[in-house]
Amino acid sequence: MNQFCPRCGAFFAPEVNMEFSTTQVLCTECGLTLEDPPQILAPSKVDDDQVAYELVEWPPEDRIIATDDLVELGIPYRWEEGVVLVVPTSAEAQVDALLDEIDENAADGEGEGEAALLEVEAGEDGGEEAAAAMGDLFVAADGMSHGTYEEAEVVDFIEAAAAVAQCLPPFGIEAQVWGRIQKESSAIVTALEKGNEGDDDEGVIEAARSLRDLLRHHV
Repeated sequence: MNQFCPRCGAFFAPEVNMEFSTTQVLCTECGLTLEDPPQILAPSKVDDDQVAYELVEWPPEDRIIATDDLVELGIPYRWEEGVVLVVPTSAEAQVDALLDEIDENAADGEGEGEAALLEVEAGEDGGEEAAAAMGDLFVAADGMSHGTYEEAEVVDFIEAAAAVAQCLPPFGIEAQVWGRIQKESSAIVTALEKGNEGDDDEGVIEAARSLRDLLRHHV
């Protein structure tokens, strides 16, 4: 078994007793069950063949989005000690772009979550209503992320985004993450409202896919 979680790069130490190793082992940071880990990039003897990114300051949810994108793009990778992500040099431009996008989205979401953070620190959360809204948004985002979308799916997404916008973060969701979810869903709604009826916007599809991947680890 790999020493580092293939999704978030955290050091992986499965619980083992004297008789057997558990078959449903969870990463302590992102909760991934390591049943079928992705193909791991093998170390290279040529220094210029691979490039490394230090992501130790990134939260697990952003590292997860990065590796999900790498898997989707078919870019092999591995994690090394110190939360260092290693990819082939041939994919450096693609990885630079996706990491920059994730970093920018995370920075944009921080400001949106400041007001909610004050209320959460006072012991308040959105309760079952917020949890249900987040689940509905995940389903709606998934429906918008498969290359085409129907009018009914657009309506479902707009309604789910509106519900999320009115809620405090569900229990266990950081205010910064919730602010990012609200901002990304709002941006998709704006794009849908500006777009031509009946046309599938590739930008909307990509944004919905990114939002779905973010939500996947919280629903």
